[in-house]
Amino acid sequence: MNDYLNFGKTYFDNSKLGIGYGKYQYDGRFEKNVKKIISFFKLKKKSKILEIGCAKGFLLVEFYKQGMDVIGLEKSSYAIKNSHKLIKNNIKNFDIEKKLNYQDQTFDFIICKEVFPHINPKKVNQVLKDINRIVKNKKNIYIFIQTFKSDDQIKLFKKWDVTHKSNYSKKKWKEIMRKNKFKGYVGFKTLFE
Repeated sequence: MNDYLNFGKTYFDNSKLGIGYGKYQYDGRFEKNVKKIISFFKLKKKSKILEIGCAKGFLLVEFYKQGMDVIGLEKSSYAIKNSHKLIKNNIKNFDIEKKLNYQDQTFDFIICKEVFPHINPKKVNQVLKDINRIVKNKKNIYIFIQTFKSDDQIKLFKKWDVTHKSNYSKKKWKEIMRKNKFKGYVGFKTLFE
């Protein structure tokens, strides 16, 4: 369980466990979505893209293939070691709960998917402020959050991924975003419908 809690091989590639990714391999699944993102946010070749919590970098690969300048931040040494060869050198080992060490308005686009529930509740506001600070256009941020439909489902949510620390409903996440004057886009994946 310690390997799982530290986002090791068990978290990403243990298909027998029944939680975590199971077996996370590159299959090109993000190609179409990345093209839609580039179009929607009017990104150009060489746009500077940051993905926070990039895992093995499979989303970043698709941005890279479209001519973007990509950087990934990832807490898991295992994920970085097993990342896609095209962008392995673009991924930095970093814990998002620490201050983002980039100058103001460094990035053209920031994406952060399925990371916020892993952040300590005391650090969520700081992470949002940091993200807002390092992006050029405050609207060019996309955060994707796994959540649950009702507070009754919180036990299932915690059991589904024991690494989650900020276990909030969609309504609560929206309140947090408003409080932090977040102007980007937030998508939600509701579990246990």
